[in-house]
Amino acid sequence: MSFDGIFFKRVYHLINEKINGSFINKIGQKNSTDFIFYLYKNKEINQLYISTSNTGSFFVLLNNMDRIENISNHFLSILYHHIVNGKITNVEQINNDRILCFSVEKANELGIFHRYKLYIELIGKLTNIILCKDDGTIIDALHKISPL
Repeated sequence: MSFDGIFFKRVYHLINEKINGSFINKIGQKNSTDFIFYLYKNKEINQLYISTSNTGSFFVLLNNMDRIENISNHFLSILYHHIVNGKITNVEQINNDRILCFSVEKANELGIFHRYKLYIELIGKLTNIILCKDDGTIIDALHKISPL
């Protein structure tokens, strides 16, 4: 079965209630394309596994997955700085396409809340994860694509 926009919407609706309102406890990176978001909600820990591989991109919500050894890179440190310990306030699918948007709210050291959007695009070769401010300004992306 192909992972098209309609199938994506069905999977999104199945996991939305578990993701929405969760706190991002930790982010792990298994390799250069696979991320694990450790989510905490109502004393329950879930792992959102996201693969941005060009050959087969997907996401799945897991209950029991062993902690992995992180590889570190610049994009992972940007995600840590901006959204770890933040609360997912909204999850939506964009235009019935294979794009998820997580709205995350996090307080800084002074208690001022900042809002971010994390876009996960699972579109074949154009698969990407993009972190933006609430106004749409791009902070960083996993894959940077230069203009023509």
